[in-house]
Amino acid sequence: MRVVHQDSSLLQQQQVVNYTREFTRDVKEFLNIPLVKSIVTIHQNMNNIKEDLESNRRNFKPFENIFNEAEDLKMQLRQLSTSEKYPNFVAAAAYLDSLIDIQRNATDYTLQALGLRAKALTDSIVALLPNVDLNGLGQEWAPLSKRIAKFEKTVLRSELVKVTSVADRVRDFRKKVDQTFDNSKKIIVDQNLQHAKEVNDKLTGLYQEFLKNFTVTSKHAMFRLSVADSLILHLTEDNFYSPVNHEMYKIIIDDDSSAVKVESPVLLKEIKEMASPIAQEIRELEPMAEVKAYLDSLEMIKSKAYAIRKKIRRNTDIFIKYKEVEEVIGQFNDVGFISAYHDLDHFMNLVDSTESFSEIKNASENALTGIRLWEQAYSENVFGKLDTVHNDLKKKLTEFNELLASIKRLPKGIENFEQDITMLDNALGTIKNNSNANTTDLMKKIEQQVEDLYLFAKKGKSIPAYVVFKKKIKNFGYIYRDSKSWEESKNK
Repeated sequence: MRVVHQDSSLLQQQQVVNYTREFTRDVKEFLNIPLVKSIVTIHQNMNNIKEDLESNRRNFKPFENIFNEAEDLKMQLRQLSTSEKYPNFVAAAAYLDSLIDIQRNATDYTLQALGLRAKALTDSIVALLPNVDLNGLGQEWAPLSKRIAKFEKTVLRSELVKVTSVADRVRDFRKKVDQTFDNSKKIIVDQNLQHAKEVNDKLTGLYQEFLKNFTVTSKHAMFRLSVADSLILHLTEDNFYSPVNHEMYKIIIDDDSSAVKVESPVLLKEIKEMASPIAQEIRELEPMAEVKAYLDSLEMIKSKAYAIRKKIRRNTDIFIKYKEVEEVIGQFNDVGFISAYHDLDHFMNLVDSTESFSEIKNASENALTGIRLWEQAYSENVFGKLDTVHNDLKKKLTEFNELLASIKRLPKGIENFEQDITMLDNALGTIKNNSNANTTDLMKKIEQQVEDLYLFAKKGKSIPAYVVFKKKIKNFGYIYRDSKSWEESKNK
């Protein structure tokens, strides 16, 4: 447990999360200062009005008076929101846009980049705030607001209401600006300026801390750990064991160490005890060894064709024929009979090696499909696409032989595929010769066992409780890559 809690990678990630949250909290505090918030609200809603008028130009065009008024209102709004008379408001609004953007997209930046940008932006905003003239701007807005209100009524009385709700939206934006200007008159500016300076100092201090802790803050911001990482980091001895069977939760690390699965141990022992003899019976099925031999032959043919291609590099026809052979061999993966083999083989090899209940459950479901397909194929002696792809490969190999025969001087050691074709035919014949009652009866038996196993994995088991009652026990699932298996099952 101590090793898990002291894992440097996890601890660094947690520190990144802590820093990100502290940064976001400070920026949010800055943006919520009434004076700052007023600038943002006024600026954003003026822009919203302009954008809504612009996006409805096509709707306005048939109505000349509305179209002309909308164009003039856009111009007036543009002039007011970028007026040289209010340079401090214009600059502060632009800096605040940038601050909001980095807050919204924090995870696109490293913590150091965030800290530096936030410090620079708030430095500039704090310097501008004392000279932002909201009163003067509000006085110029008032007559424009009345014009916009009149425009809204004109639109609402026109046929435009049937095609667009622009008037309602513009009214909402305008009222927000009106209300903000009214509220700004009640703001105690000195207190707001002091508050802004204090938060700016906090962001400056946070940036200095980022510089000192380079190893952590050179990483991209992160709002939270993955569910699995968070669970591992905060596990204690008290909650490291399942309350059902008092066994330790299973922590399964991906082969490439890219993710961790935390899984319930409930019924794992039971399902492995059920699955192990089934896996052995599958292993003893004659077609398992025969199909493996067939697939091994395919790999040998592929390797041989590749070796020929390497020795006769400059022959384009050889290269093309090799690619055709490679493509046909790849098609065997889409053959249901072969897919069934892979599912059965995976189940057979997984059972004894895994410590994951969910892996056995998924493998048993696939194995059930596989054994049913095999049982049908052997009962009806119909192997479908296997014969088709087999014959396609024979055709390509025969063409390869003809191509080799046409080459006058073959490099030493090159042999054609005659023996390989014979070997493949014999291997396929051996597979098909298992179409007898004993084989199908054994497959039916295995099918029933795998079905029982899957139902156990899916539904769990009942045990006596309080003498006359029973209670259900199920495996509770797992957490993996921020997904919870019990939530996924609800959504299915």
